[in-house]
Amino acid sequence: MKHLSLVLAVSTALSIPLAARPVVQSPKQTVSQAAVLGQWRGVMQATPAVDLTIKQNAGAVAGTIVFYRIDADSDGNPKVVGQDEMPLQDPIWKSGVLSFGVKRGETTVHFTMQPSGPASAELRRVGAPADEPPLPLTRTSKAAR
Repeated sequence: MKHLSLVLAVSTALSIPLAARPVVQSPKQTVSQAAVLGQWRGVMQATPAVDLTIKQNAGAVAGTIVFYRIDADSDGNPKVVGQDEMPLQDPIWKSGVLSFGVKRGETTVHFTMQPSGPASAELRRVGAPADEPPLPLTRTSKAAR
């Protein structure tokens, strides 16, 4: 249920300015930019919530994010009722963390994505309340070479 709250909070947050929150990264951990390249999916209660496509463009990170709009069906179960695809704004790979923004109107919501394994990562909304858990992501395909 907390993950469903994250998607709802992200949808709502796209119209609310947020303050930055630092991300702590161990200085001993060195992760290659290749760790985030490819396609990723975040799922909540067996329902797609986010798709993230990250590629390399002239040596820099670029990509898109799809937020799935989720509503409850007649039985109260979550179902996808639409989607919004947006380009990543100012993506930066630094110290094993991908930081980027998503622009909606005049507002930019900031996120971090941190790999937690070869096919897993966590997506966090910068400035989210402390009790908002990260959204687990699973790699669905690696970047084409």
